Parts: sequence; C-alpha cells; structure tokens
Amino acid sequence: MSDKPLARATAAETMAAMRKAGFADVSVTDRNQWHAELSAQEVRDIEGPLRARAVEILGEGPFEDWLAFRKVLAASAGSGSLRPTHLRAQRPA
Repeated sequence: MSDKPLARATAAETMAAMRKAGFADVSVTDRNQWHAELSAQEVRDIEGPLRARAVEILGEGPFEDWLAFRKVLAASAGSGSLRPTHLRAQRPA
C-alpha cells in the first residue's frame, strides 16, 4: 500500500500527462451524468427499501455514518466536483 496521498486531476490535465508520456490517440469520455444518476438512486435505495436490512447488519450509528458518506458522494457527483471519466489511449511503440 502506498503512503502517497490521493491526487486528483481534471480530464484535460490527465490527457496532457498521457500525451507527455508518449501515449497517442488519447481520448476521454465524461461519465458524470451516469455517475450522478447512479449515486442519487443509490441514496434513494439506501434510505428506502434497503434501510431496514442495512441497519440490521450495520447497526443504527454505522448505518447513519455510511448514509451520510453516500449523500456527500452523490452531492459531489451531482455538482460535477467528483467527475468520473474514462480515458483511452494507445501505448507507445
């Protein structure tokens, strides 16, 4: 396991780094809309039909912590600040 902190970069920054490293045909697909919709549905499921079973398994306190975390992730996805992308490139010859 690495002791380096997690670093974030925009899709444009990552594409530039890939090109600088010699990769060709670099492209990006923004997956934010899919991720935002999935995250929002996940929160609805956790608050609704999955709640009782999750509380039974985790306990009320840990469940509430988990739900709060999922809500933060969903809000980040919804605002675009957590923006998953798929990067594709050809490796150098």
